[in-house]
Amino acid sequence: MVANALLTSKNQEWETPPEFFQRFHRAYDFTVDACASAENKKLDKFWSVEQDGLAQSWKGERVWLNPPYENRKPGQQAWVRKALHEVRENGCELVVCLLPARTDTRLFHDVIMKASYIYFVKGRLKFVGAPASAVFPSMVVVFDQLHYRGLDPWWSVRPTFGTINAKELVKHVEEEPEIESPEGG
Repeated sequence: MVANALLTSKNQEWETPPEFFQRFHRAYDFTVDACASAENKKLDKFWSVEQDGLAQSWKGERVWLNPPYENRKPGQQAWVRKALHEVRENGCELVVCLLPARTDTRLFHDVIMKASYIYFVKGRLKFVGAPASAVFPSMVVVFDQLHYRGLDPWWSVRPTFGTINAKELVKHVEEEPEIESPEGG
């Protein structure tokens, strides 16, 4: 079933829609795709499963990250924690992550809330090769070294929030129908 495939991430190779990626690449000028394959890479420089982006130093890099969404090891949590660590403590310039918008998780509250920017995607992305749009909402999370410079490392940084109207950005998005409230509600 399509919903199960997208919810359980049986396919770990869902490719970011090219137009969606280009919007962020123009803004952030990425140097490496940290979690990719030769078939779904977005940049000439990428780290495959064999090269293990989690084991690489991201120092001096401007990273695009669309990690596996499933929580098996190494799962999304390991990638997002690595992104924060590399930017705050290892000289990575920035990491931009495309993630499911799961605001009820420990990962969101403990790690993602330390991001510089969090953009919630309005609508549902249709990943390249997927038969339908994702069953989950998405967010783009930016960890930017400039945001952390000069701050006490113990200070709890508050991110800037925003929304991205994905339908205006790319054709790979299908917005959900609006839900009308009942009369008198």
